[in-house]
Amino acid sequence: MGPIYDRTQEQLGSTDKAISRMRHLLISAAKDLAEGKEPPALGAGLDFASIRGAEKILEPGEDWRDLGTDDDPVVREALSATTGEQLTDMVD
Repeated sequence: MGPIYDRTQEQLGSTDKAISRMRHLLISAAKDLAEGKEPPALGAGLDFASIRGAEKILEPGEDWRDLGTDDDPVVREALSATTGEQLTDMVD
């Protein structure tokens, strides 16, 4: 990763703070796992297989909350291409 820099004088933004917090959470989870504790977010009933990442420039009026869900046209197209069937046939 290269040399360690003195970052004590940096002015962090909100996204930097979120990344820093996530790193602290991951380090804490790794230490807990080493001590035999169950990692967070492994509770029963959580469906990690359905989590999808999404990146897209939204069209005017397009809802960002649809990104990566079954309502996302990109997801529909990808699932259709990989399964050979329409997503509407797979949902309820």
